[in-house]
Amino acid sequence: MLSITNKSNKPRLAYVINVDWYFRLHWLNRAKAALTSGYQVYIITAFVTPGVKREFEIHGFDCIHIRLSRTGINPVQEIKSAIQLYRILKQIQPDIVHSITVKPNIYAGIAANLLRVPSIKSIPGLGVTFSNHGIFYRLIRKLILVLYKPAGAGNHGAFVFENMADKTVFYKNGLGRKQEMIHIPGAGIDASLFRFAPKPFPDRLKILFAARLLKEKGLDTLVSAVEAANTRGCPCDLLVAGIFDPAAKAAYSQREIHALASSGKIQWLGQVNDMPALLDQVDIVALPTRYGEGIPRILIEAGAVGRLVITTAIPGCSQLLKNNINGILVQPNDADGICKVLCNIMKHPHRYEKMSATFYKEILNRYTDKDIIPQFLGLYSRFCR
Repeated sequence: MLSITNKSNKPRLAYVINVDWYFRLHWLNRAKAALTSGYQVYIITAFVTPGVKREFEIHGFDCIHIRLSRTGINPVQEIKSAIQLYRILKQIQPDIVHSITVKPNIYAGIAANLLRVPSIKSIPGLGVTFSNHGIFYRLIRKLILVLYKPAGAGNHGAFVFENMADKTVFYKNGLGRKQEMIHIPGAGIDASLFRFAPKPFPDRLKILFAARLLKEKGLDTLVSAVEAANTRGCPCDLLVAGIFDPAAKAAYSQREIHALASSGKIQWLGQVNDMPALLDQVDIVALPTRYGEGIPRILIEAGAVGRLVITTAIPGCSQLLKNNINGILVQPNDADGICKVLCNIMKHPHRYEKMSATFYKEILNRYTDKDIIPQFLGLYSRFCR
């Protein structure tokens, strides 16, 4: 049995998420804001990254490790994980539970309903399960939608979506009947860390791909586009930064990425901790994703420094960008379309510089921490038991 003590009479907020590094990358600022606002904050996750648990504890969070397989479908193990989470929440006695991503949302949503605790369930994109149309993913998709119904069956709680298209998917599948469906666009960024630094396009373009290294994120498409652009006399360099995620299905291996680097097709940067500094050095950020995105954080960060964004016309990305107005949208897998854009930039640079300036203003007005964090704090205040 866990030894958990409630240190004060503060309202207790429990975050449930599948892995520590994902929380650190996307949710830390929101959790710190909750702590500052007077909540006792618990982080329940699989602590797998050296040093992260200690870092969270220094911030003032209470950290609890849970064994949670992100992609496993072994029913015995999944039931064990769900029971373990229920017992943890029962002992903590939170006043509100905030879960993030599919398994935490389902397990924590059901557990919170049983314990009569309000729960917020964040949907930061629907992921590969909803973007891949293979037989396996279609079956898993049906199972997820079935399990989301008991997770959202309680009288007190809400689903939170980063983009409107995902919200529509839930409505169409009858998941908005008892709990609110709320749209909060993206994760937000700390605007003080980014500097608007527009610059003219050089004779040789530096293109950045920065993402979790999943094949559905479209790196293969971008490699082909850059190769074609170089062949057509539009010189480009492709820089790649990212996180290896071997637990995910269809993830790039280190061997595959290093082979691309050895062949000269990419410049491999590894995992980059200072993204604002890297964005200062590039001309374009490209994410030709075919993945079920929420709103990709890298695109918001690119806009915050005035970089041109090239991405795909899929939900999340198309909510953030309007084609030829504040960025470029192409269809998934359209390497030739990206190649043509790269060559057009060489011919009409000022047209694309105006897009970047427009995008910067929109980011500053809607997608920073000052816009996003108060919306989550408002939810906690409204739903807190």
